[in-house]
Amino acid sequence: MFVDKDHSILALIAQLRADLGDDQFDIVDHWDGDLCAIGVAKPSDHALLAYISTSVRPQGNYFLELETAPGESSEVYDVAGRYDSIVYSDLLERIDRHLD
Repeated sequence: MFVDKDHSILALIAQLRADLGDDQFDIVDHWDGDLCAIGVAKPSDHALLAYISTSVRPQGNYFLELETAPGESSEVYDVAGRYDSIVYSDLLERIDRHLD
């Protein structure tokens, strides 16, 4: 369960909920072994996913990968955007747009 995650991810989730609203995304944790990573997905379509990591990043910077459902011949999500070092305001805008 995601409550065992690093404080940096838990704080980020709380901030996203405050800014986007509780009902605007679901937590999807395909990375339970990575305490500094989490996914957020569109509630009605978990194929629209945003993977976020705080690992090896200065405070306030994040890794963000926006993903869509895999094609028919693959089980790997397609990458719709990848940002190696993104600040919170940009992360928020991109997630909001991706899940809309």
